Amino acid sequence: MNPEIKEELQALMYAFPESFINCNNELIFHPKINYSFLLDDCHNPRDVKAKVLMWFSRPCCKAVVYKRVNANDKFHKKMTARLSKYLEVELTVEQVMVIYQKLGNGVRKDLTYKFIDSGYDFKVLEDE
Repeated sequence: MNPEIKEELQALMYAFPESFINCNNELIFHPKINYSFLLDDCHNPRDVKAKVLMWFSRPCCKAVVYKRVNANDKFHKKMTARLSKYLEVELTVEQVMVIYQKLGNGVRKDLTYKFIDSGYDFKVLEDE
């Protein structure tokens, strides 16, 4: 594995300590919920960040992990704080919802990279 990718994955997994990489080279976001992405096409740190935004934004703002609404809200805040820590930017659950709506599930990969390159400027997402 490329040392640059390894370092990026270590930072990501430090922010999300429940995450792990399985034998299929998938990064599993959290063991309680089934969110993951393949690492095979991550060639640099920017690719890892893009995958995180495209595939981990939904569980940070919408995942239903618990039966109680309050517990799910707490989970969303915790995951959003971890995402903020990883990306080194302060995000709210509402902002992560916008990220999910605009970039989630890889719907706009080009816009995802533009958002990253802008330093996570939400004007980029508003303009689209």
